[in-house]
Amino acid sequence: MAIQNYTVLSPNFPPQIQKRIDKGKKGWSQIGKGWLPLVVALDVVLAEKYPDYTINQCKEKFGGLRFYAGGIDEDGQRIINEYENESFKICDVCGKPGETIPLGRGWMATRCKEHAE
Repeated sequence: MAIQNYTVLSPNFPPQIQKRIDKGKKGWSQIGKGWLPLVVALDVVLAEKYPDYTINQCKEKFGGLRFYAGGIDEDGQRIINEYENESFKICDVCGKPGETIPLGRGWMATRCKEHAE
């Protein structure tokens, strides 16, 4: 099954996240819509502890979420790692429970049964 129009580019992130994206970074942010609630939840936790933190990049890599932030400490990175690890259990397309699968040619994705085909 070909997956189309499922990604959320940084300009489409919710306003509370938009304001944190470091516009000076060359990296761009793109994730599946299924992970957006996970990123929003992570933002809430980080913003409470680090009100001025910035998002340097948010993307998929090796089938999991990668979230790079500035203005955080070791504990903030621990929190990010927890959410990144959680992404390996969530379909990046729809947000349902999923598992990481090979897509071929070295590409990986975390998908539910419906979107794995």
